[in-house]
Amino acid sequence: MVGAPNAAWTRTFEDPVMSGVYSCMIVIVDKFEFNSRALYQIRSTAERYKNLYKYFSAPWNAGGSEFQADLENKILVCQLTNQTDQNTPTNRPEVYKGYDWFRHVYVDRLDDKSVKNTDTALDGMLDSLKKTFFELFPTGKALPHSGIPPILGIFSDISPSVNLGVAWGRDRVGGSLVDKFVDFYESYAEESGVVKSYVKDGAITTEARKGYVNEIQGVAESWSAESLKLVDTTLTTGNLINTHDGYTNYVNNLHYITSGIGQEWANANAYRFNIPPSSGGRVFVFEKENGVFNCIQTIETPSDRNADHYIGIRNEYNDRYGHSVAISNNSEIISVGSPYIDTACEIFERDDSEITRMYNRLRDWLVHKELTDKVTRYDTLLDSDGVSVAQTTVYNELSPSEKFDLRQDQGFWGRFNTIQTYKPIYDYSYSDVSITGTWQFIPNTF
Repeated sequence: MVGAPNAAWTRTFEDPVMSGVYSCMIVIVDKFEFNSRALYQIRSTAERYKNLYKYFSAPWNAGGSEFQADLENKILVCQLTNQTDQNTPTNRPEVYKGYDWFRHVYVDRLDDKSVKNTDTALDGMLDSLKKTFFELFPTGKALPHSGIPPILGIFSDISPSVNLGVAWGRDRVGGSLVDKFVDFYESYAEESGVVKSYVKDGAITTEARKGYVNEIQGVAESWSAESLKLVDTTLTTGNLINTHDGYTNYVNNLHYITSGIGQEWANANAYRFNIPPSSGGRVFVFEKENGVFNCIQTIETPSDRNADHYIGIRNEYNDRYGHSVAISNNSEIISVGSPYIDTACEIFERDDSEITRMYNRLRDWLVHKELTDKVTRYDTLLDSDGVSVAQTTVYNELSPSEKFDLRQDQGFWGRFNTIQTYKPIYDYSYSDVSITGTWQFIPNTF
């Protein structure tokens, strides 16, 4: 057993040349409460699409100064409020602005008592929304589409609390707040740099475009829930490739990000594909099989096991898990120590039923991995020598990496059901230690 409390890689990997392509999600509601955890969940959802387009899409300027689209999603929450409440100015607490990808703006309702002219008030609402939009997307950036988001998602809350107060003005001649903002956005995008790029007669040609707007309506459960839905609904490849235009046609809006998507565009040497997970340490358990030591299990630090796995926004732990490791003489009990977390020592016990479970699913895993020759070998041995010989022989013929993959393949077993030869049976926190810093708390039986 080997503890790796501070493991590091030394190999250098490629990282693609990137240039930002923005998307913007606008959520218009009448209730809002700042929640950083909810924001990170939304950010993590958008990060999935960022990684997809970064590593599995066709590059811009193919054959020239190539770069990948770095999809950056930004969120704008527009909160409708009255100017006064019972003749008292409405409390409008300032909302945190520490993230460059999130903004919140208060907008006066059209049904506010102070409104004398609804057209003027609607123009004021639009100006407030446009001002915040420009805070998120300053002009003049030397990026694809000049830094303007070519993809815009808008959620419209049609609940009575919003709609009955003529906050949207949907029945008004001249349109609603959403209508007016979309008109502004499409005109601004087309005039200021949003383009479609394609190859024509052997040369890259660009055309000015209005961008893509995805508007969805509903009764808001919460601003964060609707933001999550809006991101998923707007940025999924199926939606962008086949966007219904409201009539009889389907439009490809994926071209705002890339000209192609799929495994064929993957770069296996990219840094991100080879970076180890953020970790406070690992423990690697080896076992001698037919005279050769093979890694049969890795044990994560509790910090990683219990972490919120937000893509690209994870805490970095340095708890030096595996700083001290020990194994009993009969190899049935192992202990793992970590000096910087409350779980000072974890105890694991061998469970040989896991080996039986692994052997019983060996053939299924071979089929899952499409290892046709090995499946045939297994079936031949099964017919001639029985199940036990087939299982042990084929397993022993696997390479060390295949053996490890068999045990740890989450795509086959499920994330929390991989083969764990050693299972946790107890953990000691520092409150269990009578004399901190000694080994007196390890039971004599271990």
